[in-house]
Amino acid sequence: MAKSRKLEATLAKLEVIRADPSCEMALDTLRQVLDSPYSVAVAQAAKLVQTAELYALTPDLVTTFERLMVDPVKKRSRLSGQISNR
Repeated sequence: MAKSRKLEATLAKLEVIRADPSCEMALDTLRQVLDSPYSVAVAQAAKLVQTAELYALTPDLVTTFERLMVDPVKKRSRLSGQISNR
């Protein structure tokens, strides 16, 4: 599956749980998305966690933030290179 399809599938999962983000299935999905490599999906999941006030996911948010902040300049420059190659 191409990356864009995987990203689309991940975003679709978020849309499904948006109606009831506090159910157990939704919490599991949010944890999976927060651990995904797609920053767009991670940002949407984090926003949903904030909006729904899902405090149980605070440790997951902290872990995600720490993961994303490991050498962010290097990751950002790598992304810029990928975009310019298109």
